[in-house]
Order: sequence, then structure tokens, then C-alpha cells
Amino acid sequence: MSQPPICVKCEQSFHMGAEECPHCGYHLLEAQNFFGNEKYPFNYLYDNAGGVRHADRKKIREALKIFHQRFPQIRLCFVVHQEELDERQREWLFWVFNQAQMPEKGDGQWGLLVALDFKRKELSSIRGYQISHYLSDADMFQCMSRVHHLLIAGEYARSFVMLIDLITKKLKANVS
Repeated sequence: MSQPPICVKCEQSFHMGAEECPHCGYHLLEAQNFFGNEKYPFNYLYDNAGGVRHADRKKIREALKIFHQRFPQIRLCFVVHQEELDERQREWLFWVFNQAQMPEKGDGQWGLLVALDFKRKELSSIRGYQISHYLSDADMFQCMSRVHHLLIAGEYARSFVMLIDLITKKLKANVS
């Protein structure tokens, strides 16, 4: 059984079929009105900040290729942005995840999106309901915390590759 959606405003769970959060009234249309209706074409690594060097992109894509061979059902994608979001980072990520044109087949149920705020050097993530069985918020926080020092140093390829490795280890441990 999959976990219910979590509201990005009040962090309360609500029924998967609901169009808005019954606790605070948040609706996806609010985010569309604020952020627009742009569709992000994810090819596993989308950098609209221009912060990841070409050579680093190759390393990240190679690590993602290996990850997707191990976990073909999961769509792990990275987005690097420099939006001015402040406290709306989580809401923006929720919106992007719902607007994403995920690569290959499947919907966002098996999607895992990791975003790097390029200016603030902060990672955040959102995952589909099916992945929640195998990868918790605490797991993702732990993985992202372990690579933060590399982000601060500007070593994006090393941080993303290490994050992919940490996620792989968590998934393997939780599936076994």
C-alpha cells in the first residue's frame, strides 16, 4: 500500500484522490499560478543555472546510468536551478515534480527528483509514493547531509555521484 500524499504547505497527509489539502486548502493550482506552467524536460540532469561543467555532467550521467541499470523502475533525476525561492523551495520542487516530463515510461510514482539550489548550495528532494516504501525522508536527509560539504566546495560532480552511491546503498539495504 502506498503512502498518502504530503502537503507541501502544512506537511499533513491527505487522500490521494483529493484535489486540495483538507488541512490548509493548498492546491496545485496555487503553485501553477505562482511558478507558471513550464514543463521541465528531464533527461536525468537538467541544469537551468548553468553551474555544472560539461565534464562533470558526463560523470553524473555515467553514475545515473549505472543507478538506472540497478533500479530500472526508478526515475532518478537532478535539477540545478537558481530560482529566487527562499521559503518556497519545497513548494517549487513539488510543482516541478508534478510538471516534470519524466524520461522513458512510467509516471512519477517511481520518480525521485533531487534539486540543487545553485546560489544557496542547498539540496532538496521529492519522491514518488512507490519509492516511499524503500526510501524515507530521513534516509534522503541523511544522504544529502553527507554530501553537503562537497557542494559548499563547488564539487558538484563528486557530490552528485556520492549522493547516487548513498541512495543506492540505502535502497539495497531497505529492499533486502
